[in-house]
Amino acid sequence: MSVTDLPLNTPFQDGLPTRQRVAALIAISLAVAMANLDTAITNTALPTIAMSIRSSPSSVIWVVNAYQLAMVATLLPFAALGEIHGHRRVYITGLTLFTASSLGCGLAWSLPTLVTARAMQGVGAAAIMSVNTALIRFSYPLKLLGRGVGLNALVVAVSFTLGPSVASAILSVASWNWLFLTNVPLGVFSIALATRTLPITHRARYDFDIAAAMLCATFFALLILGLGTISHEGVSPIVIVVSLPPQNESLAERLNSSKESQEDEQDDAGALHARIQAGSGSAGQGRSERCGGRRDAGFTGAVDFQLAEG
Repeated sequence: MSVTDLPLNTPFQDGLPTRQRVAALIAISLAVAMANLDTAITNTALPTIAMSIRSSPSSVIWVVNAYQLAMVATLLPFAALGEIHGHRRVYITGLTLFTASSLGCGLAWSLPTLVTARAMQGVGAAAIMSVNTALIRFSYPLKLLGRGVGLNALVVAVSFTLGPSVASAILSVASWNWLFLTNVPLGVFSIALATRTLPITHRARYDFDIAAAMLCATFFALLILGLGTISHEGVSPIVIVVSLPPQNESLAERLNSSKESQEDEQDDAGALHARIQAGSGSAGQGRSERCGGRRDAGFTGAVDFQLAEG
């Protein structure tokens, strides 16, 4: 990978003008809110979706998993693409993909089509979430950067919290398809606003590492898939059989012989203990018999003496 520094004489603009900055924040906040809402609203609507498309509860969970897998797996690669090709370009491309896939989710007629559209929606959401903070950095001056980041965090928290309530409100008056179709007009408005107001950022001069991006995406996809499987099905016991290599056969033999000698010693100790108990029991019985004989003999002698006197 070849890396070169940006020219030192590149002009730097400390934020956008106030009106343009407010419009850019609205465009960013709308897209971020939609991406986070779609993470939460689907959980509430899963039973309704399963009944509508006639799918089992264990299969319809992929409507949620596909979105999360695609978003987490491609988040970091899109962040790298934003530095190379421009944050604004990646953001608008992701927002366009998110809006188009939301239309596909709303028009889905089966579980495979819905899961595919949700995966594409997750990819678009990853492109949005990977560069939104960078766009806020270039939209706000340095002295107001904390305010911009705080507003962005507030939008994320509020939208994720309101997800179940928004889903319940939509489902009370419309079908589950409108959970995704409502994103289309908002997405089109955000695209038009972002195209006019988002800042053009500097581009880093290095190549995109495709192998590293694929490894990163695979790792995080498998991680989320494993955590999801554990949370739904639990951890099954795994028996691992380890065989020692031939050069360690002597070690294995010593371990086995040591174990056998310990077992033999335990058997000998148990047998000795049993013999001691048996011997003590027979000795006690003999003593009791001898004492009983002496008592009988004394009693007989006393009776004979009394008869002789009589």
